[in-house]
Amino acid sequence: MDGSRGQPVSAQKLARISDLPFEDAILSPDQSSNAIKTVSNLQARKPVNSASVGGWQAVADQFEPFVKGLATELWADFLADSGDADEKKS
Repeated sequence: MDGSRGQPVSAQKLARISDLPFEDAILSPDQSSNAIKTVSNLQARKPVNSASVGGWQAVADQFEPFVKGLATELWADFLADSGDADEKKS
């Protein structure tokens, strides 16, 4: 999986906080025959990899208003898992 060793754990966390069941197919979207009707369909058909890890940091300031607007109580489990619970309460 091209350096994506933590990807199964991350995918399982994402499924859990999204209240979705985890399926192995989540780890290999490039193998799916389902239709993808978005502008990112070419990207979604690529094998899972770590090429974009950390890419969000270049635009982190653009996420700040969104993150500040999150209802902390709705994300308590996720924040506890990520170690950011105390930081987000302020």
